[in-house]
Amino acid sequence: MNDTADITLSQASVLARLSKSGPATASDLAAPEGVRPVAAAQETGIPVIPVCIAFRPGHPKVHPRNKVFAALPKDAFVHGVPSVEFHPALAPEPGEVTVFKNRINAFAGSDLEQILAAGHVDHLVLAGIATGGVVLSTVCLAADLDHRLTRIGTQSHTTWSPARCEAAVLLSADAVASPVDRRQDRHMQPIFVLVHSPSVGPSTWQPVAEQLTAAGYTVRVPSLLHIGAGAPPFWPRVADAVRDDLRQVPVGNPVTLVAHSNAGLFLPAIRAGLDHPVAGSIFVDAALPARTGPTPVASPEFQEFLRPMAVNGRLPRWTDWWDEADVAPMFSDPTVRQTVVEEQPSLPLSYYEQHIPVPEGWDDHPCSYLLFGPPYEDCSAEAHERGWPVAHLPGAHLHQIVDPAGTARHLVALASPTGAV
Repeated sequence: MNDTADITLSQASVLARLSKSGPATASDLAAPEGVRPVAAAQETGIPVIPVCIAFRPGHPKVHPRNKVFAALPKDAFVHGVPSVEFHPALAPEPGEVTVFKNRINAFAGSDLEQILAAGHVDHLVLAGIATGGVVLSTVCLAADLDHRLTRIGTQSHTTWSPARCEAAVLLSADAVASPVDRRQDRHMQPIFVLVHSPSVGPSTWQPVAEQLTAAGYTVRVPSLLHIGAGAPPFWPRVADAVRDDLRQVPVGNPVTLVAHSNAGLFLPAIRAGLDHPVAGSIFVDAALPARTGPTPVASPEFQEFLRPMAVNGRLPRWTDWWDEADVAPMFSDPTVRQTVVEEQPSLPLSYYEQHIPVPEGWDDHPCSYLLFGPPYEDCSAEAHERGWPVAHLPGAHLHQIVDPAGTARHLVALASPTGAV
């Protein structure tokens, strides 16, 4: 007997209404993050219990003081009408029990607890994708009923005001439900490994890491600040730094490599040195490695630009190469700018003179490209020619610190099986 059940908390009309309040569509909200856990549960024999809102005609159980449901039209969410149907991607399988509720949480006004007790279920996997309010209230009541809980990390598509969101954080689902262990489900997204350009530092990825972590993903941001120490070659230190950072991740756990700027040149060498399977590589406003053969870090023309700036073989910090008119647009926050600028290393000129080996067949896995803007349009076009999914999020070269939420959304989309944004 299985003591676990997957509780899905979405239906077609809710998804459709939410899609009108933002850029997402109903299909975006339903898949892949909502569908994968449900499919995985069905494949492994875990009961799936779809829950949806449904009232009697006229809503006789809705009290006038109920601010959520009293405002609804009296023909909305009535048994037998289309608004009660589940989204096709999450529709119940034949023989699955369906729970109808008439309150925000899944327990009040339903027979969910009786169904769980009859099935000896005490571990709930919550796969709600419609609203933070539904998931939040269901998780809190389930915790009070002493159920073991796992919350699938999905985006919350709500139209809450900032004040309401801030209040909800005080009673977050994370306080009572542990995030799902993505290693246990082959359908889950791999760990994101955000690799910064050796010319700057890990703070250029930190805001995106925070966004991904808040969305339920595991993220690593290896530091490459030390790789310019010592004599060349430098590329083995980059590969070693990423491999060493991932020692904290169990071998066999897949990872998605994400490289910014000239870190893209190192991805083949990084992948070759890992003990972990690489599910995908995403190049973010990044230089591309050659398909075969060694790749120079800098062209001869760019080396000529750098050479006069070197003092005793060392270059100034990256942001000091450019005029203020070029640097200022890359930063929207003076505090973030100070952090990024002060963190930058002073790399040796020989770092830009090195060639990085490219293992044959390095791109035999899903690769994709996220373009911010000039001067990486040519790299984006080449990625398209290679048949990779390509997305465009307009911005300057450090746009990931200006729009970390948008960048995180694009990374999640590009890391999906379809790579669609």
